[in-house]
Amino acid sequence: RVRESGSTVGDEVALDLGRAYVALGLYSEANMVLRSVAGTEAAAYRKVATLMDGRLPPDIDYFRRLAACHEDAGIWLSIALLASDKDEGVQVFSDNMNGFRKLPFRLRTDITALAVPEFDKRGDKLLPVKLIADFSEQQISDTVQLRFARALINLADNRPEAEGAVRAFLGEPQYQENALAALMRHEKPLNGVYEEILLGELMKKFGQTGNDRELAASLQFALQELSGSSHYQPVMELAAM
Repeated sequence: RVRESGSTVGDEVALDLGRAYVALGLYSEANMVLRSVAGTEAAAYRKVATLMDGRLPPDIDYFRRLAACHEDAGIWLSIALLASDKDEGVQVFSDNMNGFRKLPFRLRTDITALAVPEFDKRGDKLLPVKLIADFSEQQISDTVQLRFARALINLADNRPEAEGAVRAFLGEPQYQENALAALMRHEKPLNGVYEEILLGELMKKFGQTGNDRELAASLQFALQELSGSSHYQPVMELAAM
């Protein structure tokens, strides 16, 4: 790699470390080591780390410009669009499957966990299958993100074991909202008490979480998936926040 104009040896070391952190899924750590590094490459890695960390809204305009100049950046544009709940992200992702396959294992697992619920929400069954096919059975078995993605894929296919597999994630904070939304979307019976508990947890998040993507997802989930008559008052409370 050619050193960018004005960069120092220290910058190069920090850039290498930041790149390694991104590959390992350590996005906050990547941003920390790259925050004072100058240059377009460091800026690109900061943007990717911020996108995957999910604490700030995706910078779609930045990734559009990047993808216009660098074909391999198309995959990041697709993730920014999907993370922003944009339907356009589905086609952009499909157009950049080769870019996805070139990524390190941890990035591919995190992208799969983010993208599969978005594809399922839009009724796309083909792309999730293509994603999960990129991993071995051992990798899927050993990785919680991939097990969750496959459970959603199997639920969409109405496989008999899928409902129980998705229900197993209802107790996992990172997956419970997507799991509940998928079960409701596919018309699987749910315990009303459990729905009320989850809705109560959603209301607690408002005004407390610093994760804008999580906040937006929670609001959308509450308004779209839990809008039945039995939840009218809680949803109105959410809307007033």
